[in-house]
Amino acid sequence: MATWTLRQVVASTPMLVLTSSNVGGVTALRTLEFDVTLPTAPTAGQVLIWKTDGVINDRGGPGRGHVIRADQIASQSIKLLMDPFLPGPHSCTIQLMASDGTTPIYPVSPACVFTVLTTPPVISAVNKTSVAGTSANFTFTTDQDNGIAYYVACSSPQPTITFAQIKAGHDASNAPATYAGNQTISTVGPHTGTAIGLPTMTTIYLYVVQENAVGLKSNIGTVAWGQGNTLRTGLVSYWKLDEATGGATDAHGTNHLTAEGTGGTSPGTAPGVINGGRDFVVANQQGLFVLDAAAPSLSMGDDNFAISTWFKGKSLTSHQNIVGKWNGPDQYEYILMYNAIPHQFAFYVTHNGTTAVGVVSNTVTPVVGVMYNVIVEHDKIANLLRMSVNDVAQTPVAHTLGVFNGSGRFGIGARDSYYVNNSADAIIDETVIWARTLSAYDKTTIFAGGAGLPYSEFA
Repeated sequence: MATWTLRQVVASTPMLVLTSSNVGGVTALRTLEFDVTLPTAPTAGQVLIWKTDGVINDRGGPGRGHVIRADQIASQSIKLLMDPFLPGPHSCTIQLMASDGTTPIYPVSPACVFTVLTTPPVISAVNKTSVAGTSANFTFTTDQDNGIAYYVACSSPQPTITFAQIKAGHDASNAPATYAGNQTISTVGPHTGTAIGLPTMTTIYLYVVQENAVGLKSNIGTVAWGQGNTLRTGLVSYWKLDEATGGATDAHGTNHLTAEGTGGTSPGTAPGVINGGRDFVVANQQGLFVLDAAAPSLSMGDDNFAISTWFKGKSLTSHQNIVGKWNGPDQYEYILMYNAIPHQFAFYVTHNGTTAVGVVSNTVTPVVGVMYNVIVEHDKIANLLRMSVNDVAQTPVAHTLGVFNGSGRFGIGARDSYYVNNSADAIIDETVIWARTLSAYDKTTIFAGGAGLPYSEFA
């Protein structure tokens, strides 16, 4: 029995000859090369019958048609070229026959099945999540359901990376890539992969390519993956503030928020920095509160803590509460707010429930309709109050007396018992609190060039 195999493309070696031809307006596979091995050398007069999709179509000439004279075969191992194939699945068989073309010398070979594709596969990398220390997960989809997908993650971008380098698991400088792998693709996906051995504190770039059964390849190029980080360390609560109305869910902890406002209203929704943000209407005196006034994980006391939020003022003519625990007249703890005079963000703390000390955005003057990332922190080791706005550090303020542990409720957009005064008229989004201070790198990572880093990419 004759056997054959479809020859594969490996790197740039032209083992499988693929060219294009426009046939009746349809792009077709012009030439396909096979290896055929016969059990014994053929003799003069014998013919090799090649059927494509069960049909003989003799085009004549050595190696160009479906019927080949045996005396034109140089050896037992021969190459057969077919011209052309239209897109779609195909099946081929071969059989050595006597000179009459009907008497078999060997039984018909097993069918060789392959698919002709008009375009390379298209791969999309999605859901690049869980950059956790030194490992990360990702999923990808492809519009083709056969072949092998190769992926590699590098700690620096390589715009000129090649298919062969990805397949070999190397970056463009031929140094070992951070992570490389492959998997057989039998469906369009989504397919999952895990990158391991990634360095921390660096941007990760992901490449995915696919090689299908006839050698067509696709490269999605450089995809920035987010940054290695440790932002879940010391993380207390993360409010995405994506809800259309009502309260707000703590995506990380148990400090869920309940809405309060005039006539039972609650903040609505508007475009935020990541998905939606909550739209606070000052006329309705709206706030989102943790009902448990004690809220131990939010009563920071004389300890390190940091808060990050995104704020876009719809008007800036009056003071606005943004986030904190600030219940008068003698239960003030900490609060981030916008001060209308002199048009600054301000972060205040007290050590006794009444006497406030604050740090302000001395280099930034907020503008209506502009989204700002404001990060504030109390550093008990350095005895400082710090603020950064859009990843720009403001002048810190010394504070040596710690932070009061009071009984006021934690709120966003308003302050407990006094939410009728200075409630927000703004879009507030992605609000986070940690029981630690943040590094400069942390703040840069959170700001992410103005795009914000979603909770899914906190590690």
